[in-house]
Amino acid sequence: MHFRGLRFAVLSLVVALAFVVTAAADVGSGSGPPTSIGTGGAASSVEKLATQAAIDILRRGGNAVDAAVAAAAVLGVTEPFSCGVGGGGFMVVRAAGGAVTTIDGRETAPAAMQAMSFWQNGAPLPFNDARYSGLSVGVPGTVRGWEEALGRYGTMSVAEALRPAIQVARDGFGLIEFNVEEIGGVTYELRGRDKLYPEWSRTYLEGISGGKPALGAVLKQPDLAKTLEALAAESDAVAA
Repeated sequence: MHFRGLRFAVLSLVVALAFVVTAAADVGSGSGPPTSIGTGGAASSVEKLATQAAIDILRRGGNAVDAAVAAAAVLGVTEPFSCGVGGGGFMVVRAAGGAVTTIDGRETAPAAMQAMSFWQNGAPLPFNDARYSGLSVGVPGTVRGWEEALGRYGTMSVAEALRPAIQVARDGFGLIEFNVEEIGGVTYELRGRDKLYPEWSRTYLEGISGGKPALGAVLKQPDLAKTLEALAAESDAVAA
């Protein structure tokens, strides 16, 4: 197992769901691990913008589930290789009274998937042939999981919870070392397959030489912002 995989779902929100929480602390600044002191609630994630989104949601009167969805959505913008609307996830919710429940939003196989889909001419496909062919696609479950979590336990709409992520995607954020290395790593893995993924280069490498952006470069993702806006609008329309 690659240790960066541990970043996928490291999100902890320590708040009693039965109460409206006012979080008093800002996320620390600087390059080191931030330490914050406050009252009423706490939020923790692997990325400062995501943690700040959760704190801001709590300040606005949201509960732990509202904050968790907001933070997860921001992580989908700032760490798109391990989070995001194209994948899946799960949530464990502990209510103030102690009851624990889970929400399963993991991807599912497409209806057309068959037992022999990864075989050809009587033999299994080589790993990369199966991986890059499109056969390994899963039906995303992330957004449906957010909808279920907010509908059952949250106090905010999908549009409200996605607002911080939409802003980060539209306005951009400064790339840290993790982002730079991930972009460089994926670019290396896609060598020779560039024509299969033209949007990759357009989104992450436009105007960049050397296979990866510079540390601190601002990454804006307007198409992702539009996607999140569309998801928010459609979800709220269905809920209404």
